Amino acid sequence: MAELPSPTPPPAQPTALSAADAKAEEAAERKPAVRRQERGSLFSRMHFGGGSSSAEAPAPAAAPPPPAQHELNMEAMSEQLAAVTSCMQTEMQARVAAEAQLEGTREQVQGLLKHLHEMETVRQEEAATLAALRGLLAQIQGENAGLKEQNAALLGQCRSLTLGKAKSGR
Repeated sequence: MAELPSPTPPPAQPTALSAADAKAEEAAERKPAVRRQERGSLFSRMHFGGGSSSAEAPAPAAAPPPPAQHELNMEAMSEQLAAVTSCMQTEMQARVAAEAQLEGTREQVQGLLKHLHEMETVRQEEAATLAALRGLLAQIQGENAGLKEQNAALLGQCRSLTLGKAKSGR
């Protein structure tokens, strides 16, 4: 089998590019700068020379701080730790005091709620007693009215008997 010659593309002809096309090509050719991400805390990077702000090349290794500087750093951190510890102890004492006060207030509220419940019970008992007394008063008033009617009837009978005897005895 005879191989056919591979077709070759025609040579590229120079074309005139507009200014916008040229800028687009330039932007495509440029690659975004890659920044190296630093590990560690900001404090350690700032105080111990870790991390660099240059994106192209890492900073040369910093010489270890002199012993006096290291001691000053340690002393400063110790003072900061002591201040934070003191602050935390103060906050803990304030919290314990607030919790004790809260417990006392809760006990007072419970006492007041108990007293309120007792007062409500007494009020309900007094209301029931008052209702019973009103019912009894109405009953007594009804009986009293009945007795007055009986009394008036008896008085009328007595008068008629006394008048009848007086008329017959005349």
